[in-house]
Amino acid sequence: MFASRSGTIKRAIEQARENADPCTDPVLIEIDLVVVPAAGRKYGRLELEAVAGVPQRPQPADLLSPKLCKIWANMVKSLDDQVPYLKPEYPASQRLAIRADQGEEPDDILHHTKALMTLGEELEATKAVFSALDEAFVGMGDGLGEAVAEDPVQWLCISMTLRDSWIFKDAACHVVGKWHNLEHEVKMSIPEAARRVCQSHSDKLVQRCQDVEDYMMNIEFAPSDDPGPSDLLGLSPHMWVALTRFREWVYKNISEGNGFRGAEGGFILYRYLCEEEDDDNDEYDNQWAPYLDEDDCPKEDADEVNAGLLCLRELCVDKLEPLLESNVSDSSVRYLTCAEIDNEDVPWDDEDDDEDDDNDDDEDDE
Repeated sequence: MFASRSGTIKRAIEQARENADPCTDPVLIEIDLVVVPAAGRKYGRLELEAVAGVPQRPQPADLLSPKLCKIWANMVKSLDDQVPYLKPEYPASQRLAIRADQGEEPDDILHHTKALMTLGEELEATKAVFSALDEAFVGMGDGLGEAVAEDPVQWLCISMTLRDSWIFKDAACHVVGKWHNLEHEVKMSIPEAARRVCQSHSDKLVQRCQDVEDYMMNIEFAPSDDPGPSDLLGLSPHMWVALTRFREWVYKNISEGNGFRGAEGGFILYRYLCEEEDDDNDEYDNQWAPYLDEDDCPKEDADEVNAGLLCLRELCVDKLEPLLESNVSDSSVRYLTCAEIDNEDVPWDDEDDDEDDDNDDDEDDE
């Protein structure tokens, strides 16, 4: 549509030049691209003006904003087989730019991607726009992964339209990690095929976390092969204290919402148990730890109990580490991103297979 309109105006310019009286009529000598308001169109409309000496129509201030100019510049680039620039004007401040004031359109990758997709549909130029977006994503590096992490739900929806498998898998992994905290309306905004994938992987993740938490709350020491006279069922008093303290501590944390049902999906608790000495791990202070000190009992006994607690913790680490593995490009998030979204989870691959099956059936019928 854009190309046909451009051709019509070009022919009109040539005809006007032929019919113009150079003494009285203005001569058409150049073409300007002008953004004008358009009813029902969020980003206005791009028109070609070619009358020299005639003032351009008044432009509303909001339609002349730098962000709008950038959107239409990207549109023109896309139609001209050039790569659009989707990042903020100052890439170093990208995360700051994403947090725009309430009601203000942000200058970020997501915003410019959505704008280009919208204009591509309005201009019936989705093929050119989607191809240009693919090229832009390839050269974006970590910036795209950071953008997906900022709003994975919207990127998941975008991936369904663009049929971009990388974005789908990255965004879906983020959404699965947040699934238990998403509102119903947000979940329902996701296309059904993608929603089924996320729900399925979320169910698997819940079961994995439940199994690990059950293991931690019911963990036991192996009885000694040669228990002493003061041991109970093969465990020394120190081991019994360690086992009791550890189980109580784990149960308390999970019941207070620090496990998978908590706001961060168990990420903090699981990481604390695996990386207790991490300087960044400041979510827990010493009073939460199940260890004994000299105020609880003599140092010799405390050392024995703490040694048992360390053994219990090590037993849990082997179970917890797989949950802390990350399958997303931006692993700085604070929720579980261990879901493995495979190629067979990509919904449009199934759709393509269904279409091939339908075609085969038609051929068989013939």
